[in-house]
Amino acid sequence: MKKSNRELKMMARNALRGNYTIPIIANILISALSMAFGSLTTVLFPTNTTLSWIMSQIFSFAVSVILSLFTAGLIYMYLNISRGLPYSFSDLTRMFSRNPDRVLIVGFVLALINLLTTIPSLLVNYIYLNEEALNGSTEALLQALYLTFAVILLGLFLYMILTIPLSMSYYLLADQERLSAKEAMSLSFQLMRGNWWRYLKLQLSFIPLYILSVFTCYIALLWIIPYLGMAETFFYRELIDDLHLQQNSTDIPQIFRENNDYNSEA
Repeated sequence: MKKSNRELKMMARNALRGNYTIPIIANILISALSMAFGSLTTVLFPTNTTLSWIMSQIFSFAVSVILSLFTAGLIYMYLNISRGLPYSFSDLTRMFSRNPDRVLIVGFVLALINLLTTIPSLLVNYIYLNEEALNGSTEALLQALYLTFAVILLGLFLYMILTIPLSMSYYLLADQERLSAKEAMSLSFQLMRGNWWRYLKLQLSFIPLYILSVFTCYIALLWIIPYLGMAETFFYRELIDDLHLQQNSTDIPQIFRENNDYNSEA
């Protein structure tokens, strides 16, 4: 029987009780790296020329792919915490030495989808929201803002449609080191078939917490983000049907036993 979002979130809270410190630090580090690379992008490509804009997008794309290794490492940490297994801060860099090309390929695909779905809004912003195009006109500014907002919403919708089926790929790669990128993405599609709405509802259920974090000057996000990550982890574990397995069990979830490509590598 499938767990409700409330049950998954309760399991996440129980797993994180007494285990928040390292996940919080890990998330801070990833955010710091992302912001540092963002600042570096501004420094390297400071002008508003078309070439500079294109180069900044290429640089940001490459950074997103590299950061995927840290994301997969963080997910490995969450998996260990959820299963009551030993974990450490070094889990964050684990995927650098575990066939990192697998993670980089998935990161490349997800970053490409993100780029393709955000380019229209970036182009609208670049073309219309500049001093020359607006020419001091309030009407032109409002039209450009409406157009930008509409394009952003469309891009966000397309991004969700394209990435939700792939949302379990990093979990699969962190959980099963012998899976290739192609196998992980294929299994993710299989797992998410009929479950994408449950996943989206789980994500949306955290919006009130994000809104309330405003009243804490966003400090509460330090706990909310690991909470969401752990809830997603239990969602993944339910999909692969391993919530019933014992902590030290050597059993393999049925979905991995049924995957012929995976078994052929054993």
